[in-house]
Amino acid sequence: MVPLISEDVSVTCNTEPQFKTVKIPNGDSFPPYNQLQVDVSGSCVVCSITYALNLILEEEKRLTLDSVLQLSLNNELLSSKGNGTHTKATVEIAKLYGNVEWGYFGSDPSDCASDKIGRVFHSRSSTDLSSCEFDNGYDLIRSKLEKGLPVIVGMRMNLLTSTNADTHAVVITGIDEINCVTIADSFSRIATRKGSPVHGKPVWTRNPGIYVATWKEFDASWNSRDDYNLNESIANDPAFSNFNPEEEGYRFWMTIDPFNK
Repeated sequence: MVPLISEDVSVTCNTEPQFKTVKIPNGDSFPPYNQLQVDVSGSCVVCSITYALNLILEEEKRLTLDSVLQLSLNNELLSSKGNGTHTKATVEIAKLYGNVEWGYFGSDPSDCASDKIGRVFHSRSSTDLSSCEFDNGYDLIRSKLEKGLPVIVGMRMNLLTSTNADTHAVVITGIDEINCVTIADSFSRIATRKGSPVHGKPVWTRNPGIYVATWKEFDASWNSRDDYNLNESIANDPAFSNFNPEEEGYRFWMTIDPFNK
């Protein structure tokens, strides 16, 4: 699949994925979200964790999506009620398989005038990231890739929805000298920017594959504090038993170094 690159940006990325340290194994495929044969919101987290691990594991040790999904559900780290998951639970899933580093890079939206959190359920006033200070994000991602570890991040799809969380987990496998990121995506919405979309956000498609995008196009801003803080549906959901919005952050990243490579 040919990566689709925005034409309306100050930086032009190479149309070929820029794999620096982590390479996609030959013949490896990234199964689409809609082919998981399960109807579980948040399965993109399972896809991303599985894919990131399988990039490192020897072929005979690679995991299946079904096995990771089932273990996540059995340990009540992924909701079976369609509520997805949150960053702390995502980290706990990863810890079942390896040594985990994780955190949040960049500014808290409360420090960014164009990225305020509203009082309404995970609403925001804007998605223009250019006025927010999180430039250290690509340096952090590059440092992890140089160690041979792909980086799982959460990317925001729709900041102005008032129903379910619309955030998506993907795997960054490369970043070049001009900060174009290569992304392995189970259910991608990264596409060509068409004109000037609402709130400065590129228009996304829904095609799984490997893509390249500029850093500004790539919105690594999963915000599960915002997503679930006022959501009553998680009150009796075991997958959210340890959810504390005050412990959640913005622009999540995570790496996994498998136990048995």
